[in-house]
Amino acid sequence: MRHLEYIIALIFICASCSHKEEVVIDLIGPNPFPSSIKPSSTELFFDSSASSQEIKTEGDNWWLSAIKSVDGKNIFETDTTFYVQYGEYKNYRQIIAIGCEWLSVYRKHKGIQVEVQQNATKEKRSLTIELEEMGCHSSSEVKVTQE
Repeated sequence: MRHLEYIIALIFICASCSHKEEVVIDLIGPNPFPSSIKPSSTELFFDSSASSQEIKTEGDNWWLSAIKSVDGKNIFETDTTFYVQYGEYKNYRQIIAIGCEWLSVYRKHKGIQVEVQQNATKEKRSLTIELEEMGCHSSSEVKVTQE
């Protein structure tokens, strides 16, 4: 009987809390640690031929974090050609190359090299590369589009 009373009390408490408005107070404000990555470009455009472009960064205290599709999903969840290559950089084991069937991204000292394969499909394709700051929760994104 005591268990039943406990369960009823718990249900009553949960139900009474469910229709309260949630108040969120942002004590910190905007990100107190703005990114120091500062890529030279946040968008790269390629025609349908195979080619490459380099993006410079202001700092080098970051790593290749992810490649996301336009809808924001990490491509490793949807693309079977996704690959990651690890190596040493600044005494840390981290991703030094990341890519998929048509796109390869290589870590440079203060930048990234982005290579695309020829687009024989004639359909526009886009992905977003995420660079994440070491020791912070800041990141920068570079959108890559190939016609």
